Amino acid sequence: MHALSAAALAACATIALAGAFPAPAAAAPQALGVMASADPVPLVCTGGECRAEVTAFCLQESRQVPPEGTAYRAIGPAPMKLVLQRADGSTISVDATQHARLSSRRGFTAVSIAVPHSLLAQHAAVAASIEIGPEVTVAPVAVAGDRAPQSAEELALAAGPLRSIATERLEQGAAADAARLTQRLINALPGQDQETAEIRNGLWDVAIGSATSADPKGLEMARRSYEGCQAALETGYMKNMRHCLELQHGEMMIERNHAFWREIAPGS
Repeated sequence: MHALSAAALAACATIALAGAFPAPAAAAPQALGVMASADPVPLVCTGGECRAEVTAFCLQESRQVPPEGTAYRAIGPAPMKLVLQRADGSTISVDATQHARLSSRRGFTAVSIAVPHSLLAQHAAVAASIEIGPEVTVAPVAVAGDRAPQSAEELALAAGPLRSIATERLEQGAAADAARLTQRLINALPGQDQETAEIRNGLWDVAIGSATSADPKGLEMARRSYEGCQAALETGYMKNMRHCLELQHGEMMIERNHAFWREIAPGS
């Protein structure tokens, strides 16, 4: 079944290992590229915070995968814009790097972007979304006692030449759109213990709709992942849609990121 291939299970293992062990103080984890958004990504507000996850990828193969929840910061030019919408339909845009808390999710494959709900109240907003511009790079927040922190030279390489190559290799085409759409499905789901059959059955229409800006092949790939997860849930092979789609998203990004490093390796 497409939804639960061997690659997806390998992705699960990689993601699980990333969250299972604390980061050793002597090794700062990887800098990450954050994939540009084709469309604004809605933030979901709960518990005093509004957040969304966006697709990411590794820019430093030699450094460790970030443990779950590692704090990150934007470096270099970082066009990330929060769009706050008021009840009358008017909007105001603010610099996300000045207000958002960034953290790793599922290894290097996603970044969580969260802002306090009070920011919306401050601007009389009732909803918020995030727009990610081109070539955004994030680096782990420095930890006291780290004997191998990220150097300025390392970060310049990651945010400069490597980031530009990654934009061409990892952010274009059907597979990139499939990852964006799958992440959009994940964002639209409630917590794992709050999923219902009604929510799962209507998820595609609620989260994706027509999605006319997506590559048609990417749209088809994301649809296959969603339908495969529906089938896995019906047979009892998977327990909830969120976990299944996270595996699908992880498979997409881990395979592509590994291929990226093979393609740019010396002599390849």
